[in-house]
Amino acid sequence: MPKSRKSQTKSGRTEDTSSSTKIVSSSDLRFQKTAVKNGVLVPMEYTEPINFNEIWEYLNRLRQSASPDTSAYKEYLFDAATAGNEDTVKQVVIGHLKKYNDGSYRSAYNQQFTEYPDTVGFNDGLSAPKPDLVQGINLQAFEPYPVMEKLGGSAVPIPDPYAITLAHLAEEFKRPDGDLMQARSQAAYDGASLVYARDRARESMGTADLPGNAHVGSFISGGTHITTFAHFAMKDASGKTIYHQ
Repeated sequence: MPKSRKSQTKSGRTEDTSSSTKIVSSSDLRFQKTAVKNGVLVPMEYTEPINFNEIWEYLNRLRQSASPDTSAYKEYLFDAATAGNEDTVKQVVIGHLKKYNDGSYRSAYNQQFTEYPDTVGFNDGLSAPKPDLVQGINLQAFEPYPVMEKLGGSAVPIPDPYAITLAHLAEEFKRPDGDLMQARSQAAYDGASLVYARDRARESMGTADLPGNAHVGSFISGGTHITTFAHFAMKDASGKTIYHQ
């Protein structure tokens, strides 16, 4: 029989490193197959959320700030198109995202969700999500409500006193000639983790979201284009939770 060795994170997340049980990372070729088995839909299986029109209208609203001029656009396009690696694309895109200085909204980069509970269905056999970028309200803004004690690591997935809590937006980046289909699969997994956390939070309040409505999102980018997604969960005919992107 193969020897088994188990490692444990600070939160108690246990990973079995035996030769018979392997944790599949998001860069592994088996990742999408495992995610689909867990109910995280493959990119080609698009299901529109019930509140699609509401989301569409919000994303297409008139901007309140002035649009960049032609020279700024050309400068950005050059920087994005000539980016030699994923980190450069990330730097170019993030540099143009809206900044919030209200003291509670923040971003986190390349931080794995080490406190996230394992084996909750959608993440069975998969490594903890590690979005390139995730955004939301920090833990301190929820005081005095004891979020960690009440909701656990799905709501506060990073061991940080200012951890993003109940994040609502995740991003994945690739170089201009990179595998955006892989990025979309990774974003689907990120989105499932955000939906699961929100659903647990709403359950604790006794006010579940309406089935089929999306309230968290993600986007992927290779620099020259950005594709946005809405995420939600619904039960299938067998009662299994399916996570839609």
